[in-house]
Amino acid sequence: MTPTIRFTKAITAILALSILAWPVLAGPFSPNSGNRDTTVFTDVPSVVAFINTYDGRNEQLRIAISDGLQDPEGVNMAMVTDAVLASGYWPGGFAQFDGYRVYIYRDFGG
Repeated sequence: MTPTIRFTKAITAILALSILAWPVLAGPFSPNSGNRDTTVFTDVPSVVAFINTYDGRNEQLRIAISDGLQDPEGVNMAMVTDAVLASGYWPGGFAQFDGYRVYIYRDFGG
């Protein structure tokens, strides 16, 4: 087995374990709990504006995002993730609900 194949298999295993651990790390989900689960965002500018004005430091940032924003190329979520990272949060997983996903982001320090 070449080093490239071993490296690829190792990365694949790490990613698989990370994906499986997300629900455990993120904690329990409820569509009506958290700071923003009841508002489902349907456009990127609204999500980014919310992220840029969010002031709940040391809390989990929970954002409900419509399935309609899940474009095949991932551009919409890339813009959301860029705003999240710039605000000092790190992705912590998501839960799928009927028509939307609740994404959890954690403070870099928490």
